[in-house]
Amino acid sequence: MKVNEELASKNNQVIAQKICKRFSYYLDDATLKSCGDMAIWRCTKKHGNCKKLSSYVMWECLNAYDEEKKMRKTSVKLPNDLEGHFNSCDISMILNEYLDRLTKNEKKIIISRFLEKNPVREIAKKHKYSRTKVYSIIKKSLIKMRKNGV
Repeated sequence: MKVNEELASKNNQVIAQKICKRFSYYLDDATLKSCGDMAIWRCTKKHGNCKKLSSYVMWECLNAYDEEKKMRKTSVKLPNDLEGHFNSCDISMILNEYLDRLTKNEKKIIISRFLEKNPVREIAKKHKYSRTKVYSIIKKSLIKMRKNGV
């Protein structure tokens, strides 16, 4: 019952909100609320009170922020108004447009590395290059693609 009392405490909610506010640019309101509640729960379970609540809230927010960063790296998220606007055909056309700007060799290596998910070691072996040379080709190709708008 102690956890429910601490969660209901207006003072604890205010402390949690103030600390969570620092992360409002990076995390949505629901995630921030969850961080505050989880911090109150963990703090109460560990110490029996919320005297160290600010540290727990900060820790929860930092963890949530790290998770958000990982998610952003692994997936491309379109704004809600564009969701479903593109289909795989459109994406293939756009990708091919940028790949066409590369040399035949660069194109093969980029496709092998990023679309087929082959390790650099295998690509080097297949194309009879050193791994360093493959890394160099990948880096130059990505720079070339970025300059052209990717």
